[in-house]
Amino acid sequence: MAAFEITDVLTWGADGSVQVTPSSQLSARARKAIKKFKYKQTADGFEIEVEAHDKLSANRQLARAEERGGLNRPGFFGLTIVGPKDAADEVDQ
Repeated sequence: MAAFEITDVLTWGADGSVQVTPSSQLSARARKAIKKFKYKQTADGFEIEVEAHDKLSANRQLARAEERGGLNRPGFFGLTIVGPKDAADEVDQ
């Protein structure tokens, strides 16, 4: 998501023509980054709307994950793993 470019989905020429990349030809990166795609015919031609997930938010989450030790760390998404207590760990005082 953080590396998504609009040209992954659309290209346009100097004459104003727009080419949409067929969904079967989109990269996995582009498919994951697209939040909304709308294509409809209007009186003036076609209206195309492509909305991507927020890059800034994705970059912040990646940076926060790196600060905490990487994406493979369970606590990144708020998961805390607590093992079972062993009777030997408890000392009667």
